[in-house]
Amino acid sequence: MYVRISDGIVWDEAIFELQQLLQPSSATCELEFWHHMINDQFLSVHLIEGDDSIDIWEEEHTH
Repeated sequence: MYVRISDGIVWDEAIFELQQLLQPSSATCELEFWHHMINDQFLSVHLIEGDDSIDIWEEEHTH
C-alpha cells in the first residue's frame, strides 16, 4: 500500500483491512511495515477487532 498526502489535506487516513480471518501459527503475532514521513506528520497504528480498538504504536515527526 502506498499513501501520499502531499495535497495538504490534514488527517488523511489509510486503512489496511483484512477481509479474512488469519489462523495463528504461534502464540504471537507480528506486523511489519515501513514508513517515511516528511514535514510535520503523525502516524498511529490501531488493532480493531469487533468493537474493540487497541492503540499499538504511534510516532510524531516535527521539524
